[in-house]
Amino acid sequence: MFPEPGVLPVFNSCAIELNLHLIPGLARRFLYLNDDLFLGRDITPADYLPASGRQRFYFEPNPLSRTVASGPVHDRAYAHTAAIVDRLAGRCLLRGTSRGAYGRSGFARIVPLLLRRLPGLLRLLPAHVPQLYDRGVLCELERLLPAAFAATRAHRFRAADDLVLRVLYAFSLAERAHPELELEAVRLDWCSGDYHFVRMQGSPADAGAAIARTTALNPRFLCVNDDLDDDTRPGDPVPSLWRRYLRSRYPVPSPFERVENAMRPAGTAA
Repeated sequence: MFPEPGVLPVFNSCAIELNLHLIPGLARRFLYLNDDLFLGRDITPADYLPASGRQRFYFEPNPLSRTVASGPVHDRAYAHTAAIVDRLAGRCLLRGTSRGAYGRSGFARIVPLLLRRLPGLLRLLPAHVPQLYDRGVLCELERLLPAAFAATRAHRFRAADDLVLRVLYAFSLAERAHPELELEAVRLDWCSGDYHFVRMQGSPADAGAAIARTTALNPRFLCVNDDLDDDTRPGDPVPSLWRRYLRSRYPVPSPFERVENAMRPAGTAA
């Protein structure tokens, strides 16, 4: 998929994601999930393309970082991408916030209008959930930002000046008039029936409590993030508990999984 194979191998998800629209035979609109994301309940096309005709994009209830000089590399990449969007829109957002736009009531209805008109609006982070993308929009963004796309594709590992797909797509679509597609922003609350983010870490008691909470919520979107130490050994109880839960929740391997690993007994090395 990479236009310049000489940059390979690449271990940077930001670089890889900027090539999704180049997959041969890909549908015009496609659903993209990272490898730590799960669908907890059935979804329908209306969850992403409602009758209004606007594409829904999901956001988390925390602000997007605007600091490029310090902090974790992924936060700096978010801020870098936001600055690219600002330049793409032909303006620079003034400092300040407009927190009222992100109240729970009316968020999906009012945010697209405010994003286009109010300087300094506090941006929320696009959610780490399955999101819908339009291949035509991504092709247009690459046409507008060829150097930025090429630079990120050449970053073997994550970098502070990466373009982040979900940030670039969401805000360039929300803050620039597009002739064919309008974005509807939808906020997801953490630890809710819509979205649950959990970290695979801590003690067996912590893992058991997290699994019980996940079971009770039965969220539509679930992220199980692997935050285990690099020295975690086979048979460690925490990954064993999560493997047992995931196997019971998703007992049938997909056709893309290697069955020998999917069906391996819990607590053994993959």
